[in-house]
Order: sequence, then structure tokens, then C-alpha cells
Amino acid sequence: MKLDFAKFDNEVLTTLRENDKNIPLVSVLFSGRPMLIDNIYSNSNAVIAAWLPGTSGGQGIIDAITGDYVIRPSSSNLKNSLSMDWPKDMV
Repeated sequence: MKLDFAKFDNEVLTTLRENDKNIPLVSVLFSGRPMLIDNIYSNSNAVIAAWLPGTSGGQGIIDAITGDYVIRPSSSNLKNSLSMDWPKDMV
């Protein structure tokens, strides 16, 4: 399954980028499995795969986005990263 921004979302993003190209975009993906997200990935500064975060997951995601909790401080620290690479295509 391929996932993309809705038409309205693309319009909002275009308007934001026209006004200020430095506004970071963090996309939060709520899903139960990997999906193809090429356009979302290429248009986002960061992507968080939240999976199914549960009742306290929203606060955890906000803590990660605002820096109250560091998800992955360096590439040598694999804590809180996916156990496998996110697929780029169905091949």
C-alpha cells in the first residue's frame, strides 16, 4: 500500500513552504505495518513511525518532537529505532 498526503494537506504544505521554507515538517505515521511513503518521506524533515502507540502514545510522540525525550541521539545508538529498514518499494 502506498500512502501520500491528501490534496488539502498538499495545499497547506505548499502555502507554508511559500511563506517560510525553514518551517520543519515532522510527519507522524500511525499504522500497524510498513507502508510505501516516498512522497511523505521526501517532503518531511523527519518521519516518526508511531505504529499503534496506545493511550499514552500521543504524549510520548510530543515529547520526542519537542526534545523532552531523545529518540536516537546518534547512528551508533540503535535504541528506539526500527529492528529492520523501512521498505522503499515492493520489490
